[in-house]
Amino acid sequence: MIRLNTTFMVGNRNNLDIFPEKPNRLNLPVVNADVARESNELLDSVCSVKDAILLPAEKYELPQTMAQEVGFHYKPLVERNPMFQRGRAGCEITAYAENYVETTGVGPYARKKITQASRTSKGGKGKKKK
Repeated sequence: MIRLNTTFMVGNRNNLDIFPEKPNRLNLPVVNADVARESNELLDSVCSVKDAILLPAEKYELPQTMAQEVGFHYKPLVERNPMFQRGRAGCEITAYAENYVETTGVGPYARKKITQASRTSKGGKGKKKK
């Protein structure tokens, strides 16, 4: 005997695929706020994953896997002291590269196109025009 399945569950609401209508269909339904709220409540009640956006430490009291044991109950021992927080200082090479990019518009290590004129002016083997 075949039975009708009356218990329907959705795995994760965020991974639910929704297919839009065809782009040439023009009669769009107007949805008011009450219908949208009711449909979201129904979707939330059907969804089996209620706390998908929470971190594991917020969901569970204890770690569930061996990988979660490291850093699960992390709290810093002392607060950060701004006296010891220094940004990275640039050196003369990075200052040169920044100035080069500002003046030429390309990076110092970018490949440049070699033209026939630049080959002949540098003493290359290119043919000179008469």
